Amino acid sequence: YYPTSKRPSNDDEQIVKGDSANAIKFPAKRRSTNSISSIASFEMQQQGMNLTTDEGNIGVPSRHCSVCGDISTGIHFGGNSCESCKAFFRRSVQCSRYQNYKCSNEAQCPVNTVTRKVCQHCRYTKCTTIGMKPKWVLSDQEREEKYGSRRKRFRENRTSEEDPDIYKYLTTDEKMLIEDIAHALYQSRATYPLQFPSELNEHLRSLALGTLPTPPSSTSAKPPSVSANFLIVPIQRIVLFARMLKDFDLFSEDDKVSLLKGSAIEIMICSSNTLFDPKTHAFTNYLSRDQRAVMDTQIMPLDPLLMKIWGEELFHLTKIFLISMCNLDIDEVASTLLVPVILFSPDRSNIVDLELVKHL
Repeated sequence: YYPTSKRPSNDDEQIVKGDSANAIKFPAKRRSTNSISSIASFEMQQQGMNLTTDEGNIGVPSRHCSVCGDISTGIHFGGNSCESCKAFFRRSVQCSRYQNYKCSNEAQCPVNTVTRKVCQHCRYTKCTTIGMKPKWVLSDQEREEKYGSRRKRFRENRTSEEDPDIYKYLTTDEKMLIEDIAHALYQSRATYPLQFPSELNEHLRSLALGTLPTPPSSTSAKPPSVSANFLIVPIQRIVLFARMLKDFDLFSEDDKVSLLKGSAIEIMICSSNTLFDPKTHAFTNYLSRDQRAVMDTQIMPLDPLLMKIWGEELFHLTKIFLISMCNLDIDEVASTLLVPVILFSPDRSNIVDLELVKHL
């Protein structure tokens, strides 16, 4: 359901950014979701990433670099590291310098923010130990071939007449907030495992069932259980996105559940508008952007997809909404900023701290 265009970054590696939000735990009557809070950690493991977490913050990258202990900027080349260690590892691999690294202390040198430049051999060894993979480092030529056209399009879009310099009207805090939202949304869409443990699937399925609208009377609608299975991956992405927002951690566990259940369907529908073609009433490149699914065609018709999940009535309302969104010519940046607005909507049921929601 999601567009997956990557927000341009300086080095084009995937970065997990997020504050160390406490794991989400659903009330006992809805079954504990300690398992759900482990989704991010499980995903990193599936992708071969070595994820170090702060105590009590399951599935969220540690604030500290797993190599030297400096402030971490996220997952780089498969390991949780700072900018300095990321750059060191990239240079070591690109120029094959690591082949000449030697240690005069029997490979026992401590690696921290003070000593990390003393012994390159021990620093590089620790990088690989915490999960950083040399094969994930692209050469300058490979990076240009892979990302050159994307950067060019980004520069053209930034300088086009249709995109005035609105940043000059934003405060520093507003710019940082937009950056954090973009990172969180991109990472939640770009990260997914090839398989889930059965217990995680069950908890996600329970959450998906809680987000479904009242089943329509139309016989064309799929049973709730089938719809819930279809929604597991989108629900998972929304949970990951919410947990990467530091404001989300301000709420109680009950309010977190209420916000997620109340906003999930709306976020999925709203986020899909950039893939929807109002002329053909179909999603362009729908499943082919998701590495978990393979399609022979680049087009996924909208009608049978939504009809099977929601039935005729909700299907027609959804189509009308998507057409109106397309008529407004809302770009992906605006769509991205709509997601937290929907998530923190104060009209959700069973919200305890309503004033906090309104404040955000």
